[in-house]
Amino acid sequence: VLNKTSLEAVAAAQAIGKDLGLKATAVIPCGSGECTLAQEIAGYDLEKVIVAKSEKLGTYTPDGYADAWEQVIKATNPQYVVMSHTYQVRDFAPKVAARLGREVVGDVIRYRAEGGKLVLTRRIFLGKLDADVTVGGEAPYFVTFQSGSFRGENAAKGSAAVETMDVSVGDLRMTPE
Repeated sequence: VLNKTSLEAVAAAQAIGKDLGLKATAVIPCGSGECTLAQEIAGYDLEKVIVAKSEKLGTYTPDGYADAWEQVIKATNPQYVVMSHTYQVRDFAPKVAARLGREVVGDVIRYRAEGGKLVLTRRIFLGKLDADVTVGGEAPYFVTFQSGSFRGENAAKGSAAVETMDVSVGDLRMTPE
């Protein structure tokens, strides 16, 4: 089901893309069967929608999502990975970033573009202060936006191609002691 925070992430990615001259792509995890959500997201102004397909993505697991996102990111080489700051994203995004030797700037409330890079603002000290953060090193840069930072209804409509990428998702095995 399309969540309002997913549309907020689309709106954020579109805004960043406009400011930095980049194209936005959406990634949709999909288990076995038809992924109707991809067609819904394809109705927005995106370069494309990638359906990360594996029967093991039918049920959320942090390792499964991390496996899928890692493969998509390595295959597409994005400048920024923009996500909503949800419990699921907080569960798997740091794992993906760590696998790629990167960090996540989480719970961002706004940004501004300066010199081709983003200055990200996030709340600190229980929301009493705002801190501006920049990331260094090589891309991709991982950013999660707090719910309400962008309005989902402001996501620009359009038409995007849908591509399927088969991903390999490992099994979580527990061995007896």
